[in-house]
Formats: sequence, structure tokens, C-alpha cells
Amino acid sequence: MRKIWAPALCFVVAAVASVSAQTRTDALPEKSAFEAGIDVSYLTYNEPNVKTKGMMYGLAGSYTYRNNVMLKAELRASYGGVEWYGTTLAGERVTASNSLNLLGELRGLGGYDFPVFTSSVLTPYLGVGLRYINNDVLPKPYERETYYVYSPIGVAFVTAVGRGWSIIEMAEYDYLWWGYQTSHPMDALPGLTNDIVVHQRNGYGLRGSVALEKKYRNIAFKGGPYVNYWKVERLNPQTLPYTGSPTGFVWQEPGNNSLEVGIRLGVKF
Repeated sequence: MRKIWAPALCFVVAAVASVSAQTRTDALPEKSAFEAGIDVSYLTYNEPNVKTKGMMYGLAGSYTYRNNVMLKAELRASYGGVEWYGTTLAGERVTASNSLNLLGELRGLGGYDFPVFTSSVLTPYLGVGLRYINNDVLPKPYERETYYVYSPIGVAFVTAVGRGWSIIEMAEYDYLWWGYQTSHPMDALPGLTNDIVVHQRNGYGLRGSVALEKKYRNIAFKGGPYVNYWKVERLNPQTLPYTGSPTGFVWQEPGNNSLEVGIRLGVKF
């Protein structure tokens, strides 16, 4: 099998390099650019016996440098008061509204621009990202913080369609390296002596977007839909510390998945 794949990979690389060397493109992005935008999205989070859903509102910004090589830094923050649906240990159904949900991401990406034909640029990239989630857990409210360190692996495709208009498409797989979750349930569960930390190593994310961009001299306006999906396996159990000694009860955070569908409007300069 390796004897087949090695020549095939060399052929693909050579073909892309040949096209890049022989073609001129009208879609080459600017050498450097800042972007700022606003997000509006609908978030759904699911785990066994718990579901949250609601609107999220956020800000996003980035800086990109290009000289064949592409380097990009991204920052995003989003906030919303979501609906919470759950089941207590006694089997009682509980609902609540306006539950705090805060999401933040910091990412660094690197890639290479390959001109394709006369009007497109293909940019495969990879990088590292930090994802932070802060939410209230109900029915007895307490704060829970989640951190993920992951590697984005994706490809962006820009096509110029004339008169300053371009279409920008992106598809990405996010490989989760590790994460941990810190719960602060002491107010909700009297007797606990400290926070509870559980670790995570299994999970992945998927994301994609399509945007339409219009250039006006030194500025461009863009907007379009995006989707982010995460699936995380259950976290390792942790014995509860209670009044200085373990109780024998185990704190278990179950597996979960989340889907965010939204639209982003922004400006590039």
C-alpha cells in the first residue's frame, strides 16, 4: 500500500506546484489584513439528561500576514443566556431560563497559498487553538469552566468572481489534544472542601463556513453563514472531597456534543 501512496502523493504535490507556477490569479489576498466582525448564532448543547439551547452574540477579530506563506491569529468571544433542560437524580424534570453561557477562542494558524487557475487560491493550513467555556450548571447553580487545547487542520478556498466580489469557503477538522474541566459546586453542595477538576483527552471538532466579500479600494465587507460542531467523550471520574476526606461518591462529567449555527458580518482593512 505504501508503494502506491508515496508516488501518488508526489504526483499531487508536483501537479499543484506546477499549476501554481504557471498561472496568474486575480484572487490573491492582501499581504496583511486586519478583520473585525460580529457573530449571531444559535447554540445547542447535549449530554445525557441535560440540554441547553439559545442565542449567542459575539465579537471576532483576526490579523493575517501573507507572502506565499500564510500566518494568522484569531480571537473570538461570544455570550448568551440560554435555556436549560435537565433531570435531577430523583428523576424530576427541571427547566430554567437565562442560564449564563460564555465562549472564547484563541487560535494561531499557518499555511501556504496555492494559486489555482486564474481566479482562485487554495490554502491548506494547520495550527493550535485554545477553547474556553464558562457556564452555569442547574438546577442548583454553580460555575463550570472547560478548557480545550486542539489543533485545527483545514483548507480555505478563495475565488474571485469579478467586480471586487469574492467567495471564501473553509472546511476544518479540530483534533483535541487535551482538556480539563473545573467545577465550583461548593455553593450548591455544602460540605465540599474544594473545586473538582477532571481531565479530558478524547474528542474532536468540525467547522465550516461560506462568506461573500466585496472590496472597496482599501477596505472590504464580508459576511456569511458558519457551523461549528464538537463531540467530546466523557471525562475521567473524580472522587468527591468532602469535609477533608473522600466520600466514596464519584463526580462524573458525561460525554457531550454541541452544535453552533450562525452568521458573521465583518470588515477587512
